[in-house]
Amino acid sequence: MFATKLVGRSYLFSSRRAFWRPFLGVHKFAERWRDAVRHSVRLRRTPFHLAVLAALASPSMATLAQDAIWNGGTGNWNDSTQWDIGTVPDAGTDVRVDGGKTGTASLVNVNVTSDARNLTIDAGDRVNINNSRQLTIHGASLLNNGTLSLSSTGTATTLRVGDTTFSGTGVVSLGNSTSNRIIGIEATNVLTNAAGHTIRGSGQLGNNFMGLNNQGLIDANQSVALTIDLSDAEGVTRANSGTIQASGSGNLRVIGTALDNSGGTLQALDNATVTVTSGSRITGGTLATADNGVVLLGGNATLDTLTNLGEVRINQGNTGRIAGTVTN
Repeated sequence: MFATKLVGRSYLFSSRRAFWRPFLGVHKFAERWRDAVRHSVRLRRTPFHLAVLAALASPSMATLAQDAIWNGGTGNWNDSTQWDIGTVPDAGTDVRVDGGKTGTASLVNVNVTSDARNLTIDAGDRVNINNSRQLTIHGASLLNNGTLSLSSTGTATTLRVGDTTFSGTGVVSLGNSTSNRIIGIEATNVLTNAAGHTIRGSGQLGNNFMGLNNQGLIDANQSVALTIDLSDAEGVTRANSGTIQASGSGNLRVIGTALDNSGGTLQALDNATVTVTSGSRITGGTLATADNGVVLLGGNATLDTLTNLGEVRINQGNTGRIAGTVTN
């Protein structure tokens, strides 16, 4: 016989079997615990519980967007002290400039590669993407009653969007450089430019990496051309039911794009030029020119079943095509 102390209690053992009895009790407890866990798991394997677990695991449930409001005035996007949440916005943040502050004209300079979920710009306020910088809007909305500008001085300066709608009465303004770009996060993303909203300036719209549904105004109004080159990925929307134009001696180029122009207008005003080339096809809607504007057709581009209210010219050495019924 011998004595020992186990978990604060003394036991006197006279045999090997007596010695193991406390441990056998622990073992039975462990078995019961295991069975209880298994039973609990079985209870949870119902369609309802599985649906709840799947929802909790989904990104939309796991990540909730927060708001970030610009404090007002002029500053840099990456300055955390300029935001009311005290941190720099990211892809999960709904950004507001400047949250309806009165009497304050705010200017936010995108001075580093930056992200927002959705972006709202108030009247009189401006977000400026500096030369060589990039802003990505991951969400469904740019509500713009002010100005979002791209200010390339020669290096790629980029606004990337998902399936995003530009709405409001404001302007997305591209400076007079070919290096300003509005493109998709993916080649299948579609930018919707809603009625009342304007995209204006020079550079690249699409860069073969975005679809377009234009219901508002796209205006090439500077000496450096604005080039529309939409994604040729299958099923991507390439449509204009608003107005796409060149004005003020500006230049608009449509290249490699099959554009459904039904209900829309493609026009050249004020000594400006619209060039349709590189196998593009304009279907439906209206072509128009005014005040010495001209539409140039070349590069095997096609005008298909539309109404022409202006001057369309095929310059020497170029090939343009007509399909369907063109009302002239």
